[in-house]
Amino acid sequence: MKKILFLYLLCFSFLFFYSKNPEKLQNAGNQFTIPTNIVVSNITFSSAHISWDAIQGSTQFTVKIRPQGVVTWMLFPVSNINAYDAFSLSPCTVYEVQIMENLTGDTSGSVFFTAKPVYCPSSSLNSGGGWLVTVHVEPTQGGFPGMISYSSISNYSDYTNDPLRKITLLAGSMYNFFYYEKGYLNSTHNYLKVWIDFNGNGIFEPQENVMAENSHLCCGTMIFSVPNSVASDIQCPVVLRVINSDSPINDPCGQFASGEVEDYAVYFSKAALATDENTKRSEIAVFPNPVSYILNISGITSDSDFEIYNAAGQKVSEGKTKNKTVNVNHLLKGVYFIQIKEKETPVKLKFIKK
Repeated sequence: MKKILFLYLLCFSFLFFYSKNPEKLQNAGNQFTIPTNIVVSNITFSSAHISWDAIQGSTQFTVKIRPQGVVTWMLFPVSNINAYDAFSLSPCTVYEVQIMENLTGDTSGSVFFTAKPVYCPSSSLNSGGGWLVTVHVEPTQGGFPGMISYSSISNYSDYTNDPLRKITLLAGSMYNFFYYEKGYLNSTHNYLKVWIDFNGNGIFEPQENVMAENSHLCCGTMIFSVPNSVASDIQCPVVLRVINSDSPINDPCGQFASGEVEDYAVYFSKAALATDENTKRSEIAVFPNPVSYILNISGITSDSDFEIYNAAGQKVSEGKTKNKTVNVNHLLKGVYFIQIKEKETPVKLKFIKK
């Protein structure tokens, strides 16, 4: 009898409590109310998409965001959806995110992300179809130093954390040089594409494809411009991606049969280097050196007359540079000197034809 009376009182208490708190009754069947599977995606320098798994019967949440190490949370209520788009983030800052279920106050664990682009992976399954021997980026405005990368055979190389391979470009600059040389085992015919994530959204878009070649030649060069709208003077970089393949390149992401992928860090600046630094950078130079096909000339203000002499002092070629380059493919292997007439002051430089 006592047992029956106890069960009666327990049921009565339960019904009385939830009659006064109907929202508790609505949620009483939800055994799990802690938000799970928090994912941060589509990250840029200033925004991110945050999502989590749905909870049956739960429609009200609060997204809690704060920079790592800061005590106070920024609170963003969310209704009838399991996602939130965060904007106005500070570039290169690490953020902490938690999701709270409002009815119970149950809160997820913390997820951390950095407000900078996250790029899709890409690599070849076999590097024998063509790998990158040299990648050279030469800014022609702003006085920033050039970047030369020599590398060996691989499927994928991530150089984004290498300070010696850092690239800095002036926002709005024109006539910047990109030069490459390739090696191969299985094929002498290669496809090459280059992307620069100018808008910093973490996606290599068609309009950001600055070079596309389909050639049997060992090397090549191109000129590219930088939009004025790039995110400048930010402490974390975007990526320049180079893909070399023995078959057509259809996608900057994912795996492909044979070739190589290389990623480089690119920083954009609104201002050129100071005058004294710029003067140091403006010396005339030739690259690559040794060279197989196209010799690039940096430090000249416009196309100039040139003369090429062999090691015996004999003139073997002359003409005018084209887009600040000279085609030396016709030269035999050996040591040469190119004399450039820049502002009526001849400059003689040594290079090796390989």
